[in-house]
Amino acid sequence: MFSIALGESPLDRCGGREALTRAVEERLRRPVFADEDAADIAFAIAAERADDAVDSWRAAIVERDRAGAELGRRDVPLPAADCPKALDTLAVVLAIMVGPPRATTEPPRRAETPPVAPAPRGTDRPREPRRPPTPPEPPEPLRWRVSPLAGVAGGTGVLPALAWAVEAGAVVRPPVPRFALIARAAYWPPRTLAAPAQAEVDRIGGAALGCLELYRLGSLAAGSLAFGACAGVDAGMITARSANLTTSSRSSWIVGVLAEGRLGYRLVLRHGVAVEPYLAPQLSAILRRDRFIYRDAAGRERTLLFPAPASFQAGFGVVVHFL
Repeated sequence: MFSIALGESPLDRCGGREALTRAVEERLRRPVFADEDAADIAFAIAAERADDAVDSWRAAIVERDRAGAELGRRDVPLPAADCPKALDTLAVVLAIMVGPPRATTEPPRRAETPPVAPAPRGTDRPREPRRPPTPPEPPEPLRWRVSPLAGVAGGTGVLPALAWAVEAGAVVRPPVPRFALIARAAYWPPRTLAAPAQAEVDRIGGAALGCLELYRLGSLAAGSLAFGACAGVDAGMITARSANLTTSSRSSWIVGVLAEGRLGYRLVLRHGVAVEPYLAPQLSAILRRDRFIYRDAAGRERTLLFPAPASFQAGFGVVVHFL
């Protein structure tokens, strides 16, 4: 096993030592790093600014065995202005230095086994079949991904009583672990109000959220249950139509901040496609809202609709991932 000691470098802005070890193991498709006490070979990486360029660094990699003897040394130029490129450059060099699986620098300790009583004559001891070791699951490569989503939602607080909507949008995953962006639009079909006045009300809007995956249980290759938390903004327009309104048709913008929890189960299908049904309860604090006014039979102005300062919704749908 190997260990990494990383000093100050331009990689601190994109994950530092943890991001570097993860990038190397993704290329080698096996775990290779451990703590310093359990490692047989250690890489010490010291980075300093290059003399000939302001935005360039030079990383010196020194490879030593457990006894401290130097096994190799390399100098790698790193671009300071492009952190992902610097991370990728250093990960490629370390993957080459690690190379294929090899023996440790010290002979392994032989475990003491209790003596086995000889089998009686005339009987054959059955041999246990050897099972090949299960290879570790390769991590999902980090790159930009766009996955469409569709679903339905129900909620209260904006339109009268309990209303429902259809939703469509996309989940955008940048090359950042456990982070995603969600953009979606929703349409709430017209609802007819009989009281306090005859009116028809509908709503259209959208939301933009940033999400962080907090926990995942299971394998990405077979099926996994994931829980995440999101936060963002939602905005929309409410339109009311009634002969009793102060105008024949009135529209009003609403804007709020949104908190959302997401629970999804990812199931891999054939042909490189995975589907993820999800349940997403949402709580929104409405920052901008207007009052809809109508005139009663006596000509007095009364409130037809006034959204609440907070609304609760829950969405259910499916996201389609292209692997």
